[in-house]
Amino acid sequence: MLSRQKPIIALSCFLLLSLQLVFQVHCVEEEAPPPKTATTPPKEAGAGTSGSGGSRGTLGDGYVPYAAFSTFGKPIGPGMCNLTPLVVDTGKFDKLCGPNSNPNWPCFTHEDNSEDDLTMVNVEPWLKPLNMTEAIIARDSKSFTLKDPSNAFIITYQRPGGVSLIYYDYDPKTGCFNVHLNGRLNQRIHISTTNHDYRDLDTMNYLMTGKRICSKWVNIATRKRDDFNDFIKGNDGKNI
Repeated sequence: MLSRQKPIIALSCFLLLSLQLVFQVHCVEEEAPPPKTATTPPKEAGAGTSGSGGSRGTLGDGYVPYAAFSTFGKPIGPGMCNLTPLVVDTGKFDKLCGPNSNPNWPCFTHEDNSEDDLTMVNVEPWLKPLNMTEAIIARDSKSFTLKDPSNAFIITYQRPGGVSLIYYDYDPKTGCFNVHLNGRLNQRIHISTTNHDYRDLDTMNYLMTGKRICSKWVNIATRKRDDFNDFIKGNDGKNI
């Protein structure tokens, strides 16, 4: 009798082990290479960034195989499988965003009191395939710009909250562009331009809002909502 049950017992153990492995796997972690650094002079702004060489589903548009590392290659612990690797190039950033740079070239930074910065973000192309690791130029964990400001993108902050910013429709003649913000019930995102005390866009009372911005600098900040708002609305009707 026992000999008849041996195959059944073995099969049961195999199935239990398989299920256990399935529930234990969160994401595949590969051996991480050294953090990327700019070792060669970058191309001129706008060169080779039209999207013809990029493709969705490759490194840079939201997929990163190093689950235990931040967007800058620093250890952050397991659990993040969708961070976009970013490369710091202060020389190129200063050329595009410094005091003598093109006033119509958009640059982004995060306020000092923001709960999020670039450390844990997913950056994806919004309108056409792009390798966002190559399309974004970071100065540090706070500030960044684009190699080609005509490339639309969405940046999602992966810490608890998941708020996001969408940038698109850049006009090189005026330096104006559209910004759309997506807040969450427990998290806000807002931007300021010339005056830090004035918020050009804020998801305090609405989950979604948008506006055409004409400013070289955009100051981004995320924060928890001061209190749960039972009257928060989905859209203020201004998103464009």
